[in-house]
Amino acid sequence: MIENIDTLLDKKNIDIIAEYIVDRLQASEEKTRDKEKEFANVDFHLSKGKMNSSSKNTQFFFDVDSGILYDIIHAFYIDDKDKLPKDDDEEKLNELARDFDRLEEFLSDIKESLETKFKDGFIKAIRKNLMSGVEETLMPMQDLHIVELFLSNPIYPYTLKVLKGRTIKEMEEKSVVSKSIAKDLLDKHLKTGKEFEQIIAEEKVMGNEDYRYVFGVEKIKSEYNCHLYAWVNYGLVEKDVVKI
Repeated sequence: MIENIDTLLDKKNIDIIAEYIVDRLQASEEKTRDKEKEFANVDFHLSKGKMNSSSKNTQFFFDVDSGILYDIIHAFYIDDKDKLPKDDDEEKLNELARDFDRLEEFLSDIKESLETKFKDGFIKAIRKNLMSGVEETLMPMQDLHIVELFLSNPIYPYTLKVLKGRTIKEMEEKSVVSKSIAKDLLDKHLKTGKEFEQIIAEEKVMGNEDYRYVFGVEKIKSEYNCHLYAWVNYGLVEKDVVKI
């Protein structure tokens, strides 16, 4: 079902992709990086220097522009519905399911590669970019577990915040009802390819009251091509206390 699946999921690509992920994490805080294309975060809690249990305390999300991982994403997560099998085509649906099973196995191998062959690079990137270069003697970070690695190809990777403006008098008038138009804006954008500003201007010209107070939108990044969740031991080294 998936074209070139044997080439895409060739075992030689496992380490190539694992190394690519580490390289992206290592470069994630460089000033030249496009921050819209990646998000990295550490969310953990220490109690008296020891880690509290958490299965996912480290997140790294990013968009892929080129390379083998890009080819895999765009082969498996098809945005053209005409290329997908029909609901009554059981044979092709089963074939597609088997392809995704192979992808899951492939992603599991990448997770293992990250935990073993590329562990040092992964931890080094976290130490530098997410932990402000904390000394290894204070926080060894020796334990790494890649909990989850999944891919997606969102139709639209943003949520919209619609910006509106009204006079104080208009805001005090109870007859003025504010209607959410985020979905309508997004639908028109995806259908026509027009920029949001153009859609807003056209709707105002046509006298659409829903757009009367709208002066712009703010795009908030919400989805990425690749999502990685990890558990890292951020526990502190216990220091010997000399009692006097």
